[in-house]
Amino acid sequence: MKTKTIAFVQYLEAIMAGCIIKFFLNPIVSGTDNLKKLLSLAKEHKVSVVIISNHINAYDPLYISAALSREIGNALYPVWLPAKKRFFDNSFKRIVMSYHGCLPVGIGKDEDSLKSLKGIIEKLKAGNAICVFPEGQVSRDGTMGEDMGFVTFLARRSTIIVQPVNLSGIMGFKTEWRQLLTRKRQLKIAFGKPLVIEKGESVNSMKLIAGTSA
Repeated sequence: MKTKTIAFVQYLEAIMAGCIIKFFLNPIVSGTDNLKKLLSLAKEHKVSVVIISNHINAYDPLYISAALSREIGNALYPVWLPAKKRFFDNSFKRIVMSYHGCLPVGIGKDEDSLKSLKGIIEKLKAGNAICVFPEGQVSRDGTMGEDMGFVTFLARRSTIIVQPVNLSGIMGFKTEWRQLLTRKRQLKIAFGKPLVIEKGESVNSMKLIAGTSA
């Protein structure tokens, strides 16, 4: 899959999704000045931008992407998204996930799992943007879970710029359609201050996210 194609698909989808999200969820986006700082840091350091966020809903990647496209256009695309291998378990899913910039991540020390991590590291060292949900799964009640250490894993291999995002207002893996259609839920997206993490440093992702006011 060509990188330019993935970038185009992601950006187009973000614009389209943004219109729907704006109508039904009336999002409040804060910390947008930090995105300008992020672009300045990315230009200065020329390293990978790693977007980190808590995970409160299945559609979180779309919420973040829509906000990014609205505030800074297509500056970061493509944004690669590590996802569990089970989401790639048939040909149709593999095609859809690939077009959306998703990278399969295996859990374990088998050859396929190690190969998948190698692919992500290559994207990292090439300076590509990556979006990571450090909890590794959707929170069922909106509370922040444990940092699984994936961002530290990346930082031990390359200097990175971390962009924290705090999501709130839309909780649960399944959407409550009645509340959605009556516009009784409101999405909040807060972008925190971007930080340069030098190679070898540890990252407390959940602390950074929690410290970002929504």
